Order: sequence, then C-alpha cells, then structure tokens
Amino acid sequence: MIEQILIMSSGGIPLFTWTPPKIFSSDGDEENFEKKKSTEENLLSGFFTALNMFAEGQKGEEIKEITLKETTYIVDKTNQILFVISTRNNAYINLIKLLVDEIKSRFFIAYPDAEKNFTGNVRIFSEFNQILDNILNSFNYFDILKFTGDFFKERLIKSILLVDRNEGKPLFVKAQEYSDRNILTFQVEIILKAGERLLKLFQNDKIENIVALSQKYRSLIIKPTTRTILIVESSANQPKNQSLKPITPKQLKKRIKTPGKLLFESNENFYLIDQMGNLILSNNVKIDDEKQQLGIELVPIRSAIEEIFKNIYRDALFHLLIVGEKNDYIQFNLHDHMSLIVITQEKCGTIADVIEDVVSYRDPTKNRENIWKFNCIFNRLHEFYEKF
Repeated sequence: MIEQILIMSSGGIPLFTWTPPKIFSSDGDEENFEKKKSTEENLLSGFFTALNMFAEGQKGEEIKEITLKETTYIVDKTNQILFVISTRNNAYINLIKLLVDEIKSRFFIAYPDAEKNFTGNVRIFSEFNQILDNILNSFNYFDILKFTGDFFKERLIKSILLVDRNEGKPLFVKAQEYSDRNILTFQVEIILKAGERLLKLFQNDKIENIVALSQKYRSLIIKPTTRTILIVESSANQPKNQSLKPITPKQLKKRIKTPGKLLFESNENFYLIDQMGNLILSNNVKIDDEKQQLGIELVPIRSAIEEIFKNIYRDALFHLLIVGEKNDYIQFNLHDHMSLIVITQEKCGTIADVIEDVVSYRDPTKNRENIWKFNCIFNRLHEFYEKF
C-alpha cells in the first residue's frame, strides 16, 4: 500500500502531504502525533531537496526512484515542484508510477502557478485532499486495500487484478492460483464495451459492477472506473436449497407459444432472446427499436464470460448480475435461450443490499454464506422459473 504522498516546493517546503489513517499512541495524544508527523515530513522534504540538487548539479540528472531496504520512493520533478510517493510493497510500483503522473497533472490544474505564487501559506493546498481522494477512487485503490486484507487471508479471494484501461497493462496483481491475465483482460474489455452499449438501452444507465457466478460458485467481480478495471475472482459456499431445475426444450417452446402468467404477472421487466440474439418474448409493452438490439449486446457479454470460466477456471457460467446506477440486470439461460430480468433499484432495496454485500464482502468470518446473500436473487429466479 501507499505509505505517504508528499508534494514539496523547490525550497524543500512540504506543500501537501497524505498518509493513510494511523492509530494514535495509547494515551490518545493526537497533538503529539501530528507534531511528530510534521517533523518527519520536514526531514523528508529536506532530504529529497538536497538529493535532487546534488543529482541535478553534479550529474545533470533527475531522481526517478530511490530504493531502500524496505521502502521505495517514486519521484517526479515538474515546474520546480517535487512529487514523491513511498511504499513498502513493490507490487504497487506500476500503480504508483501512474498515480504520480495523474496527481501531478491534477495538481497543476488546481494550482497552475503553485511555485510562483507560493507565499508560505500551505493551507491553500488543503483542498487537494478531495481531489486526491477522487484520484485514488478512480484507480480503485481503496477497493484493492479492502480485497487484499482479511478476505485474502481467509482464502475467500483467489486473485486480484488491476488493469490500466488506456494501455491494457496490469498495474497490480495478487493471486493464490495462476490465471491467464491476457485472456482475462481481453475478454473483460469485450464484456464492458458490450455492457455499456446494453445499459444505454435502459435510460442511458451506466455500469457500476458486474458479478458473474459459476456453477461451482466461483465468482468473478468486475469493477470499472474511467482509469482502471478491477477484476476479483473469489469463491463462496452454495446457498442451501437453491438449486434450479433445468428448463426443457418442450417447456420453453410451450411458454413462448403461450406466455400466460409469465407475460402478464411478472413484477419486473423480462426479455427472452434466442441463440441469434433476436428478442422473441417480453412483458415490456414499451418495446422500441432500440430494445430490439439488446440481444445483440447481450450475446457477446455472455459469450466472453463463458470463455473466461471455461478456459481459465475450468468451470461454467451459472448466472450474471450487472449492477447499474439505475437498475440491476440479472441474466441466466433458459435451455438454449437467454433471459434478462431488469429490476429497478427503487422497487427492490433487498437486491441493492445483496449487491452491496457481494461487492463489499461484509463480515466474511462471521457467516460466510451471508457474504453472497444471493437468496433474494435466487428467489427472483425461482419465481420466474415457476411461471414456466
């Protein structure tokens, strides 16, 4: 993880610092803690300023990286401002190098003449805290910390991969078992592009997360941001009494011919799509030309995830959950057809709770079956199946 982010002037004055939250001493003396922290920042600023002056004056070079026994510092000097990020975990180096560039860019947007106009009042840079928080979120940084903590130790998480969306290169990798990252990142990009087009058909909705569950209850979580894609593979216990009987070709043919309750009594909008991506059945009376295209976008999503489970995890896809900003989308197969159920989040708070638990992995050591809490989703599927 990141130990410290330090931005300083050419004269060695710390303009802005950020460190992860720390626990105060046993006496709770926050004031002394802050004084000690300030002293360390000044010492570090002086050290880097002197070292940078030596490198430029004697060697005509710039410092880019300093490696100590346990700590690595990534350094960048631009417009007489020095940017430094430190870490004790080299697995974060690629991510940190990209973060330095982004922090530098956003800092000069916020403070275009920082060095020229600086009068000694560092409080003017305090607003950069919120900007930095947005940057770290856009790189899924806090999610990585969450997933690499106790959940990884409990072996609930099998692998974590953070990918740069612009370059397609891994920024962070941690895995308990091998997986082909090239296949994974390629297929995930297909999933996201098709998913974005699919959700545009529903009031220009946007993807927040994608959760794919396999038949062996392995789960693939995909969380995209504008800058990165976080891909997490995990395992969960199968919920009890939640098996679904397969739909036979005869049942499917009969239901398509005579929809009955399926068409008129379902609480959520559903869509049935054939192997060619054609929409052949729906209870949504407001079907327009755009909705006719949803099968075209759903097919590559399903195919890409099936490819991941088959070739990487030696497993098969059970069902797929796409979490949007406005709706939740549950996709599963009915024999050789695909179905899609769209649930508005306003109607179904329980689904939102399920999603939050899936993404946040709450209390994994207390009740592992509750990590997933797919019961609500399974109930929806059972209701749908019963109408067949």
